[in-house]
Amino acid sequence: MVRRKACRVNKRLAFALHSMKTLWGAFALTSVIVLGTATCSAAKKPDKPAAKTLCNASDFPAKGVAAPVAMASGVWIQTLKAGEGPVPTINDYAVVRYKGMLRNGKVFDESASATFPVGGLVPGFTEGLLKMQAGGNYRLCLPADQAYGANSPDPSVIPNNALLLFDVDLIDVRTADEQ
Repeated sequence: MVRRKACRVNKRLAFALHSMKTLWGAFALTSVIVLGTATCSAAKKPDKPAAKTLCNASDFPAKGVAAPVAMASGVWIQTLKAGEGPVPTINDYAVVRYKGMLRNGKVFDESASATFPVGGLVPGFTEGLLKMQAGGNYRLCLPADQAYGANSPDPSVIPNNALLLFDVDLIDVRTADEQ
């Protein structure tokens, strides 16, 4: 939003300077147009995710029964212990034991038993749950855009644009009726 406002301000300034007929005015006008174009062009380019916000194999130090798998969204999942129970659907509730960590290993949240609506979580956690079986143990890596992105619920605990790691035990899967 700030960049778009800057574009409007630069364009207005360029228009005001356009009426100046002096040599200095022409120089200033050229400078403002060039700078304004650069500012406006920069505002239109989508930000590329920084490498520190993307998952990679080093986020999976534990040896699981399978190698980590990268999904198209950038979420990675590793099965540490295969489950034998049901796989949740988007409308189910998942009973999980989990530990959420920043990439540096700092734990920001954990629970011995929590029940969540599968479709009511950050996108990357939902995507991961849909690949799990009850009774299994997993490691999830969520790039920032599949976690909280720039909208952390508490930036003092989870910095904005932070990559998140979760160790998850899917204890049980329940339907909405069983809730």
